[in-house]
Parts: sequence; structure tokens; C-alpha cells
Amino acid sequence: MAEKKNTKGIRFRKKRSIILYQIAGLVAVVLLISGVATFFLIQKSENRLINKSIDKQIETEANNMVSALNYITEAMVESTFAITEANAQQINSDIAQKKMTDVQRAGDQVAKAMVDAGSFNLENLSVIVPPTAFTGAAYVIVSSDESLVYEWKVPDYIVQAMQSETPYLLRKEGVPELGLEGAQLIILQAQEISFAPGFNLFVVSVVPMQEKIDSINAYYNKERGNVSLTMGLSVFLSIIAVVIIIFFLLSYLIRKRITQPIDELSATAEEVMRGQIDVDVKVHEGGEFQGLESVFKEMLDSLRNLVTRSTENN
Repeated sequence: MAEKKNTKGIRFRKKRSIILYQIAGLVAVVLLISGVATFFLIQKSENRLINKSIDKQIETEANNMVSALNYITEAMVESTFAITEANAQQINSDIAQKKMTDVQRAGDQVAKAMVDAGSFNLENLSVIVPPTAFTGAAYVIVSSDESLVYEWKVPDYIVQAMQSETPYLLRKEGVPELGLEGAQLIILQAQEISFAPGFNLFVVSVVPMQEKIDSINAYYNKERGNVSLTMGLSVFLSIIAVVIIIFFLLSYLIRKRITQPIDELSATAEEVMRGQIDVDVKVHEGGEFQGLESVFKEMLDSLRNLVTRSTENN
């Protein structure tokens, strides 16, 4: 009999352990799902911040380039006009008829020399007249590539940038109209000739940016990987720590609130089954089994009263 009772007790404990592990497992799954969701949300936010940082870095590079080229190109335009002793009225007339002038030829040579010398890593340097009611479409009047003068159809995105006075454009897809692939920075600088009021033009510089962008991306991608790894490990270790804490907390609560009252009630029931009805049933106030314990206590009281009356009658 003792062996049988022991087997029941072991079975009961195993069932309790299974419930505990099931609850802990369920909590672990919920925490894992929450952790993964949190990880991806944080990573998404992190990627957004990194992309903003990349854009800011590129913007800084572009602004530095604009500042550096602004002074040089302004001086180039002024000096070219001055050297050739250009007459503004004659220039206007010749350009309107799309004739090549001495000032344009001189400008082409200066622009070509700058590109050939690798100044600022320039791919192309052109002077473009924006579209007006008198000129019609925009056209090139000076360029490091002479074949573009009067012949190149200025792309709409450059025309729009000139009209909106946008200081630069970053073309990540390149400038196919010039046969340039990879990211290209197009810098647009409005110039007004000092001795020819009203004669406005734009100096348009094209600078390759792909290498710088790749360098910036490589740096941030490396940092992104390090941050993601650190964050992933932190989330994983946090989940493990929380699961362990919850496991022991649940173990304590289940033992205190469920298994201990059941063990005591089971032990009392076993005593009664052996004929020991003079036992006390402990009622845990506010416990999960207070009702069951109270009913069992009342049942034992009734049974004892019944036995007492039966004994007295005999």
C-alpha cells in the first residue's frame, strides 16, 4: 500500500511539474515573439536614423563642394570675360545666333584644363544659359566638352533645379545624358556678370560621389552590424533572464497557492481514508482552494458528528 501511495505522489508531482514547465514555456514563447518584434521595430528605427545620418553626411560633403567651387567658378567666369575684353552686347547677339565667340573658346579651354587636371575630381564643367522668354530652351555656351556647346539638350531635372535655384542635385542613378554612371553630384551656381547686368547664367559642375557614398555606407553598415549584434544579444539575454525569473516566481506561487494546499488536502484525505477522521483541515484564507477546503472541513465535521451520534446510540 505504501508503495502505491508513493507512486501516486510521484505522479501528482510530475503532473504539477509539467504544468509549471508548460506555463513557463508559454511565457517564454510570448516573450520571444515580443522580443523579436521589439528587435525589428528598434532595428527599423535605427535604420531610419542611420539613413538620415548618411543623407546628412552626403549633404555636408555636397555643401563643402559647393562652397569650394563657388569662388573658383565665379573667378573663372569673370576672368574669362575680362581676358577676352568681351563686349556684353556683342556676346548676347552672337550667342542668340548660336555663334562661337572668343570668350566661349577661352572658357572651354579653362573648363577643360580644370577637368583634365582633376580639380575637385570634376567629370564635367559647363556654363548653361537658363530658359527665358528670349532664349527659349536652356543651352550650353561653355563646357569642358566642346561637343556639348549649343548641341546638348539640357535635362529637365537640371532646368527645374535652375528655375528653383536648387544649389545641387544628387543623382544616385548617374547622369546618363553625359554617359556618367554611379552617383553624381550636380552643383548649380547662379552667376551674374558684373559688367553685363541682366546677363545671368549657371555654372554646372558634375562631380562623382559614388566612392564617397560607398565609403559612408560601408562605415555605417559596419556600425549597423555591431549595433544589431549587441542589441540582439541584449534582447536574447534579457528574455532568458526574464524567463528564469518568471519560472522561479511561478514555481513559488504555484507551490504556495496551489500545490501546497492540494498536498495538505490530499494528506488529510489519505488520513480519512485510513479511518482517521479526527484530523483538522487547514483552510487557507483567500487561497485558490478556500471553498474546497471549507466544504471538506464541513464534511469531516458532519462525519464526526454522525459517528459520535452513532456511537452514543449504540
